[in-house]
Amino acid sequence: MGAQHLSQSGLEVVNTDMQGLQAVNNDDDGRVYSPNSHHQPYNEHWAKTDRSTIATPIPSEYRQTPGFAPAELYHTPPHAPTHSSEPKRGKPVPFGLNPWVFAAIAALIGMIISGAVVGGILGAQLASSPSSQATPQPTVVTVPTQNTPSTRSDTPQPASTTSPTPTAALDDYSVAEPSAVKMLKFDCPRIDKTPVTSTFDRKRFEIECGVDSQGAGAEAPGAISVISVHYSYSLGACLDACAVMNKRSVDGGRDIRCRLVVFHAGMSDNVDKGGNCFLKNATRAQGNNGNVNARLLTANLVD
Repeated sequence: MGAQHLSQSGLEVVNTDMQGLQAVNNDDDGRVYSPNSHHQPYNEHWAKTDRSTIATPIPSEYRQTPGFAPAELYHTPPHAPTHSSEPKRGKPVPFGLNPWVFAAIAALIGMIISGAVVGGILGAQLASSPSSQATPQPTVVTVPTQNTPSTRSDTPQPASTTSPTPTAALDDYSVAEPSAVKMLKFDCPRIDKTPVTSTFDRKRFEIECGVDSQGAGAEAPGAISVISVHYSYSLGACLDACAVMNKRSVDGGRDIRCRLVVFHAGMSDNVDKGGNCFLKNATRAQGNNGNVNARLLTANLVD
């Protein structure tokens, strides 16, 4: 770079590449003071220098701001970092939202995802783990009812037994008095013309709904007679009474045999007769159709 000069009241400032700034006194003999020349003795260097020239003040129009050199004298070092005059801007927020709004939305989405994950894990664990407590099953108990309507059907349905099978034994059980029971459970006409088996001794009976067996008998001379009367809260109990009589009669050597039963569903109507289950000694003779009564049935012993 060539030398640049700034004349200030007789002083010449020279900028050189090798020696920096030099002050030259143009009014005297042209001697030069170099700040970098530390080996020059004071007496030799300034002996002939006019001190008034050095102390001459610099006019205000040539004064520079302290600490800054003229723009034409300053060179940026090649290793110095570059700076931009534009203000720094943060990273843009998606969709142009306010940063606080975007942060709140992100937090809400995170909470929803976390809740879904936790709920899925808990649901899978509950589904895979067996129940620690068994659900108690209700106990079904058949008790006598009143005014039970019957459903008539033209097609008879087979029935293996008429006595209900309880799921659990009853303790301290008590039934209503016969006089308080107006109508028992009655499966006619569903079981008409079908075989029914007794619980005791497994004896088979054939059912005739709506028929009361009276009149001439087939196995005994004369009219059919009643040999025993019982209170039975179900048809099955009445059939068992007939089977028990026959079993005891044979074991005791007696010639008494139950051949049919008449079961009356209207219990309170038969209190004056001593019961609603009538055990008889013979079936009806040929041509004897019995008496019609919709509230009772005849069960003929088959074997």
